[in-house]
Amino acid sequence: EALTEKKRPSLTLSLERLNAKTLGSLIALYERSVGLYASLIGINAYHQPGVESGKKAAARIVVLKTRLFSILKSEADQSFSVDELALKTGQESDKDLVFNLLESLRINRRIEGSSESDPSRRRYSIVPEK
Repeated sequence: EALTEKKRPSLTLSLERLNAKTLGSLIALYERSVGLYASLIGINAYHQPGVESGKKAAARIVVLKTRLFSILKSEADQSFSVDELALKTGQESDKDLVFNLLESLRINRRIEGSSESDPSRRRYSIVPEK
């Protein structure tokens, strides 16, 4: 509707069935139309600095999650608070991220977390091996 109101052209594609061939064709059509449009307006559609920074941020998170798990595994006889683990990993300024990563590990049953309703009082430890 927004395109019609602004008197901009639009295109609707309808498929009788969606399968590997038709999906592949749609992806190829989209890729070519993006490339053509980008060349018409003089930009590189495949140069996306935001994607690169997103990859770097994701890599940092994966490293931190691995580090948290390693700490818990190496000190399996202890439990730790978010504050303690943030300090051990040098993430004192990003305790929310530490908490979220610990909760992700807990939900996926890689670690245990106490059932405190106050997140700042929760304690995390490694799941004992059976």
